Amino acid sequence: MKAVNNHYDVVVIGGGVVGCAIARELSRYKLSIALLEKEADVGWGISCRNSGVVHAGFNYKPGTLRAQLCVKGNKSFAKLCQELDVPYKKIGKVVVAQKKGEIRELKKLKAQGEKNKVEGLQIINSTELKRLEPNVKGIAALYSPETAITSPYLLTIALAENALRNGVCFFLNTEVKSIAKLRNSDFRINTNQGEFISSYVINSAGLYSDRVAHMVSKDKYRIYPCRGEYYVLDKNASWIINRLIYPVPKAGASGLGIHLTPTIDGNILIGPSNEYIKIKNNFSTTSPVMKMLSAEARKFLPLISPGYIIRSYSGLRAKQAPSSEGGFWDFVIEESDTVKNFINLIGIESPGLTAAQPIAKRVVEIINKKERLSPNPQLIILWGQEV
Repeated sequence: MKAVNNHYDVVVIGGGVVGCAIARELSRYKLSIALLEKEADVGWGISCRNSGVVHAGFNYKPGTLRAQLCVKGNKSFAKLCQELDVPYKKIGKVVVAQKKGEIRELKKLKAQGEKNKVEGLQIINSTELKRLEPNVKGIAALYSPETAITSPYLLTIALAENALRNGVCFFLNTEVKSIAKLRNSDFRINTNQGEFISSYVINSAGLYSDRVAHMVSKDKYRIYPCRGEYYVLDKNASWIINRLIYPVPKAGASGLGIHLTPTIDGNILIGPSNEYIKIKNNFSTTSPVMKMLSAEARKFLPLISPGYIIRSYSGLRAKQAPSSEGGFWDFVIEESDTVKNFINLIGIESPGLTAAQPIAKRVVEIINKKERLSPNPQLIILWGQEV
């Protein structure tokens, strides 16, 4: 079906990695699809401002969507990157204990990961840690060989380009102002670039997903922006570590702690911090947090020198949990219980990058159960593939 006069079968709101994954997954079927993104390009929000980690899935409570979709995403990530010609490296991760009491937490993480069906987890002693990471200080560690890294912005762009080749229409610089449910059950979506009509709306607006949800009903959802600041080290410092280096996570924390992440490009990231803020587009970096990042990193890597630092940046998380509670709430991926054909994705923070493809498949399943979708006979999946 082709869209006529901006009338589509499905409109996806939000061009982050999850929104673009949804658009790509929907393009497998005979549907007219539009993706609306308020920025000048896809991936300009959360998706280009994270660590680029493909998580294994041991950090998340068993039985939650976060855990289930993270593990699925990890297992299929290499194939996804191969299809899209996106860089991917399985380098592994160590969660390092520096106190005896933290070893108990490592064992809990390992047990939790095994319940989530994460493969290859091992508790290693200081000698084994020194063999893997000669420059890292610690008395023990949880070793996860399945953790990997990718380029979050290249992945988002590749998902969008593949969706575009399969007929998805992208509208950039297009901000949704209001949504109305029409008598024929369609939606009228008013934007700064005009009006769109759609049978389904998928709310994948990240930090603004609560605002979009409230356009159609007085939902309970609320998103709290949580800023994470990073340092970037020069590529000349890439020899310092071989894997991702994480601390033992603290109970009730809003993230996984200040960690060190090798990137696909050869730099090392230090961060992120965790700070609830009021403004959803505040990507500032601050002197006190920068000092804290350096101090925390040197606890694991005394060799880190200020001379290695070449820049800083920050990203934001779309937290559902308020600052008074902290921690992580589960992903919300569901059709509105008050407005038919309106699908909400709320609180898709880490591991949203890892879980992007399984999240997309789950959204398509919701629609497919209602519509019995027909396959797209001209589907292009592999990079370089021709029709």
